[in-house]
Amino acid sequence: MANGAGRLKYGENGKGMKSKWYPQTLKNRILDIAKIGERITFIQGDGFQVMRQNIENKEALFFTVDGKKAGTRLYKQAEINHNELFE
Repeated sequence: MANGAGRLKYGENGKGMKSKWYPQTLKNRILDIAKIGERITFIQGDGFQVMRQNIENKEALFFTVDGKKAGTRLYKQAEINHNELFE
């Protein structure tokens, strides 16, 4: 996580978490993730290496941060080599 990223303290108009996430929407997203949780793996390491190792795996899906907005605020390594990504 980037420096300064973390728990939401005040939010908009002092509403805290309710200013950024609507409780029912957040609940639904968590329940949806829980349904497929056994199929999700988080790997800390070189993402390009992991993608190369799994390039033939039709079950694999990859998530990247594009270096804009939330990505740069939340993650220290938010910038990637897009040319290498699309190779």
